[in-house]
Amino acid sequence: MKRKYISLFVILLFLFSVQSLATRTQAHVEVGGQCDNPTTTRSITAAPSGQDSDVSFNKDSLQVPTGVCFKMTFTNMAPSQEHSFVIDASGSFEGVHIHLMNATDGPNGNGTQSTNLQAPDSAMELTFYCGVTGHKAAGMKGIFTFGSSNSGTPGFTFGTAIIGLLSAFVALPVLRKKIRKDN
Repeated sequence: MKRKYISLFVILLFLFSVQSLATRTQAHVEVGGQCDNPTTTRSITAAPSGQDSDVSFNKDSLQVPTGVCFKMTFTNMAPSQEHSFVIDASGSFEGVHIHLMNATDGPNGNGTQSTNLQAPDSAMELTFYCGVTGHKAAGMKGIFTFGSSNSGTPGFTFGTAIIGLLSAFVALPVLRKKIRKDN
């Protein structure tokens, strides 16, 4: 009777181990799929050199407008190194975690996985990183900006151009009078 239970336990342990291993070696999205009908796409590639020793992303910043549904595509070019793309949840942003084991992982075997994400309604900057142990510390991270960036540099817009032209038209007669008076 004891042998029967031990055999059953060993079989169940084996099946659990195989199922756990199979789940670990498949591409997966732990967080994502938050909206339908994306209006824009953002993509990022891990190990862009195609080398297992490459612990980097091809970009160190990404940006989308606030409030939009966007498609996030993550590609792992490393032949046998796992990488992930992670943004932790913050405020109204639910976060994302896409994990790929290597360059042949993913639904089509091309090392690529996509998911739809809903950008938060308010502007914010969050850190994206690779969740594989040690990769973030090695510099595999960047800034994801939702809304406009806080660069501190004023942008040149159509409104700015109109205000400049109006100022010139107002200032021109004053300058003419001053020039005539001086001559």
